[in-house]
Amino acid sequence: HVDHGKHLMVFGLDVLPQHQHQGYAGQLMKHFIEFARTENKAAILLTCKDHLIHYYEKFGYLNEGQSGSGHGGAIWYDMKLALK
Repeated sequence: HVDHGKHLMVFGLDVLPQHQHQGYAGQLMKHFIEFARTENKAAILLTCKDHLIHYYEKFGYLNEGQSGSGHGGAIWYDMKLALK
């Protein structure tokens, strides 16, 4: 964590199963993007599993390839949304 860093890092975006497919994740993502722009961040960074790459690409994120993270024994992908 860097208090005044140039990036916003999303460490998790989870919606309870009974509330999925109602647009909540999209609303949260739009809020993150708006907040990052207001705070003059250069980019938003996140990692996701392969089945979510397309979802984040809809918001403008670019897939930067497989992450070095092995959290939970999963394969993760680094995603970046440049704001500047």
